[in-house]
Amino acid sequence: MLNMKSKENLTDELKKISPFLFTKKGEPEGFIVPNDYFQSLSDEVLDKLTESRQTLIEKRENWFEQLLTACQFYFQPRYVLAYAFVVLLLFAGHYFLNDTDNNDIVQPQLADAILNEVSDEILQAYIFENIDEFDESMLTDELADHSNEPLPELKLDISDELMDELIDDMEIDDLKDLL
Repeated sequence: MLNMKSKENLTDELKKISPFLFTKKGEPEGFIVPNDYFQSLSDEVLDKLTESRQTLIEKRENWFEQLLTACQFYFQPRYVLAYAFVVLLLFAGHYFLNDTDNNDIVQPQLADAILNEVSDEILQAYIFENIDEFDESMLTDELADHSNEPLPELKLDISDELMDELIDDMEIDDLKDLL
């Protein structure tokens, strides 16, 4: 056990090192609660709840004001500028990519005018020389568009070797359809 002299030395040392702790040493431990605190606590909590409920009811907005409040974030200047830029790009893209009104009329008329000036023999020679460059679906569409007109007579110079090669490449079902 500690004797009295060492206890006094510890007290003096505590007083020198930390006067605040020395003053707290004599006070009782724990919290001090005001008199009748727990009796009035429930009434105070209930009063605060009813006040907050009244303010919530008073602050209730109609649906349009709620919608405006929710959308207010998206109508800040930086977002409005971004939206305007996107809309501008959409309109520009639609205008430049779908400008087919004039092209649908002008291009066929121009093509018809140019083809009318070229003789049939030159056209036929060009087609035979570049037959591999034409798309098969394009040719069938063109023939379907002019189905009521007779086909021009084609003069084909096909050698026997080429004919044998073409027949060898054909399927049996295709040969039966030809016969």
